Amino acid sequence: MQETRIVNLDDAVNKIEIKLGDKSFKIARITLQIRKIYGEYLIRCGEYMTKLNEVNVNADTATQAELQAYNIILTDLTENYAIDKAAFIYKMLKLILEKNGYDYSQEWWEENSDYSMMEQFIVKAISKDDTSTTTKKKVVEN
Repeated sequence: MQETRIVNLDDAVNKIEIKLGDKSFKIARITLQIRKIYGEYLIRCGEYMTKLNEVNVNADTATQAELQAYNIILTDLTENYAIDKAAFIYKMLKLILEKNGYDYSQEWWEENSDYSMMEQFIVKAISKDDTSTTTKKKVVEN
């Protein structure tokens, strides 16, 4: 007689609870789609920092007229980055919450957090499966 094997692919094994304001979120599922978007987000952040550094390096030896042009470039660059960053954060939050059975309300998030808190939520959720943090914790405890 053939033995039946059960393989549990449920991601609830590594669940994390994240509290924010008056709510508590139990996050179990982080999909590949979320990780891809987070990767794109990190790439955009890096590109922004690279462009910012380029403008700052050139500003050190710039004339007054060039400095005014750099200020315009910096303003545009920063505004575009802020809009892009907010869009990524909202998109990732929405996916994480919906994939874990929660309704997403942008209004609630705007009333109860800021972008830094939202980003921390996303990072905590995505890193829930990171074994290096639990391994490090166990080593420290021993």
